[in-house]
Amino acid sequence: MHERPSDGASRVAEILLGSEAHGPVPDLVELTTAVTSLCMLKHRKRLIPLPDHPVEYALVRREQFIEVSRYESGGFRDPDLVNRPVPAQALLSACAEAALARAEREAEGMPRQIALRVAERALRARVLPDRDPPHFHDIAGGVDPAELDGAKLAFRFEAKVPAGQGMGSRITSYADAHALLFQGRLEAYVNGKRVLLSDGLIALPIERMVRAVQHILDARDEGRPIRKRVLSEGFGVEVKCSRPDDITVTFASVHTEPVSATELDVGEVALPILTLASDFIRALTAADRSQHKNLLVRGLRDEIRELRRRVRSRRRDESFVNEDPDRLRLAPRVAPRRAPERVALGTAVPPRFSERFSITIDGIDTDGIFLTESSLIVGGCDNTVALARDDGRILWAREARGHRLTLAGDRLLREGEGGAIDVCDVEEGEPIFELEGHGGDRATQRPIVAGGGAIPMIAILSEGVDRLSALDLRTGERRFRFATRSKKPVYAAARGRMLVLADEEGAVHGLDLATGDVVWRFTADTRFVDTPVLDDDTVVVRSAGGRDGRGCFYAIDLFRGNLLHRLPIDGHVRGAPILAGDRMLVVLRRAGEPLLCAYGLRDGVPLYEIDDPGIASGAGHLVHEDVLYVHGAWGELSAVRVHDGQLRFRTEISGGEGDELPKSLVPIVHGGVLVLPGNRVSMVRMEDGLPLRIQLPCDLIPDSLHVAENGWIYVAEASGHLAAFAPIPQLSLVRGGR
Repeated sequence: MHERPSDGASRVAEILLGSEAHGPVPDLVELTTAVTSLCMLKHRKRLIPLPDHPVEYALVRREQFIEVSRYESGGFRDPDLVNRPVPAQALLSACAEAALARAEREAEGMPRQIALRVAERALRARVLPDRDPPHFHDIAGGVDPAELDGAKLAFRFEAKVPAGQGMGSRITSYADAHALLFQGRLEAYVNGKRVLLSDGLIALPIERMVRAVQHILDARDEGRPIRKRVLSEGFGVEVKCSRPDDITVTFASVHTEPVSATELDVGEVALPILTLASDFIRALTAADRSQHKNLLVRGLRDEIRELRRRVRSRRRDESFVNEDPDRLRLAPRVAPRRAPERVALGTAVPPRFSERFSITIDGIDTDGIFLTESSLIVGGCDNTVALARDDGRILWAREARGHRLTLAGDRLLREGEGGAIDVCDVEEGEPIFELEGHGGDRATQRPIVAGGGAIPMIAILSEGVDRLSALDLRTGERRFRFATRSKKPVYAAARGRMLVLADEEGAVHGLDLATGDVVWRFTADTRFVDTPVLDDDTVVVRSAGGRDGRGCFYAIDLFRGNLLHRLPIDGHVRGAPILAGDRMLVVLRRAGEPLLCAYGLRDGVPLYEIDDPGIASGAGHLVHEDVLYVHGAWGELSAVRVHDGQLRFRTEISGGEGDELPKSLVPIVHGGVLVLPGNRVSMVRMEDGLPLRIQLPCDLIPDSLHVAENGWIYVAEASGHLAAFAPIPQLSLVRGGR
């Protein structure tokens, strides 16, 4: 119980709180014990909660004084007394006399003995000199005023945190509101205008703004308008919104007239406030590491993280579908080129080849070799060259410095190390345009070539993990840019007129390549963690985290953007899903065994499961005419019927000598033959898997393998060697009649 108004207790209260102060005071025995400990420098700080009031006192030793603070317990509450300096000797003497008087009034028993013992200890105590002068840690954070960059709302703070604010080397965590009652300066920048919000206690205004963010998100999630004021002494913030993209936030303080920021969306209000609060906690705990154990600090930090997650996890009502999908579905597509007539490689008589030319190119990029109608384009570290297909003579050459090549129709796009880009004509090698680089590292992902026909040929370039731009390959104009709200990665894929982007904020966007407009968006409480896989009318994207836990596959209509189905992943995924007709094939590892699982592409219905033919082990694969061909690392070839999972054939192919393997094992279809890259080039008949005993005088590892329509084979090795082989004409006896 707090003290009844006796002479001793009244004198203690007057010294503690001042002559005009009133309200409950701590139990006299508790107070005397704490003051004695502070005077003897056994502690620097003591917290005294009152047993019958939601009030807490904080006593801090500073030189020859004890600073007294009083505030409501239970969180971030406005204090009614902050760091009032009281002479330590006067308070110690008053407490000792009052405790002794109380002991004399108590009846015999334990309470009397305790009060007497505490009083005697206080009477013997003396105020030891504090030889550790008070010092402060300067902390600051928030936005740099020189880098506002048009931000509608931003904040900055500066403060002095007294050393020793924490509770020392306590093992347990604790709630210490007093540790947040230090002086500082808090400013807001509203549309570039600087506004002073607080010149005193800054932790409370920051916490009030976090509370305002919580109210905004609650209203958004419940689909209701809001008008809410959150106040502390000398500061207030009001939020008003009728919809999530039209929020008005007003700040008021004793230092300035109210100022408002209008027409903000949820992110424009919430993220600057949460960033301010995060910077504040980070700076505070860096200056005083004991604050890591302060439950109020930890609670605010956890709340900030949760609010950030809610801001960045777009609600389902942010999804929208394309109401005119037929405009994109029926849009004119690229006119298909007439397929070149292919010379059949013998399926009855084993084909024979002769070498026509070979060349060595330093620093060859095996991913930068392209076969065109008239030439073979090869990228090296020093030069980009176009070779005649029949004899290897150089048609044109351009100097290179590690350029990375991408073929786009009759254009060749080259990326330099610093992000510089030049586009040249494939036939002559003449430059069409050049763009200066951004000076940063080159993106790891090669450009995605899209468009053509009814829309310009476009290259989708990565400008960072979270940004993409569309480059018009006719003019060099940047047609549009896309960036995520955070710095998290975005994954892109294109088909026809559609560009599909998935990000780790839980959104899949459908963009019209002709305009850059987002024509649909699908959102979920998850993270999309892989490149979308597209077919003619469906998008499949894999998620992980959030409500999806281990992960799910989402199937979305490519042109409308509506969810077709959500398929939980029952196992560990190995590789991207394979879309084949109306089937989706996924390799899952369950109980240590890989399985090839088939589902309906548009409905997610399970269809069959078979043993994995080798995809989980890195085999190359392709789908051709409803058959999945899987080429394993050591020469085995399996053919699986996509419709029902039946094995058509399995063939073991001699792998040749050595154990080196090419970069890719994906088979190449040429007529009725599969050309297989391995530690040597092999061929099999597609109808039954019969190996053809070809004679190809080549000992190169086919890190790059191209088969021309006339049957010529071009083999390049990562060492820089490139060779061309032509089929030798053969006579065969054809049985006929008279």
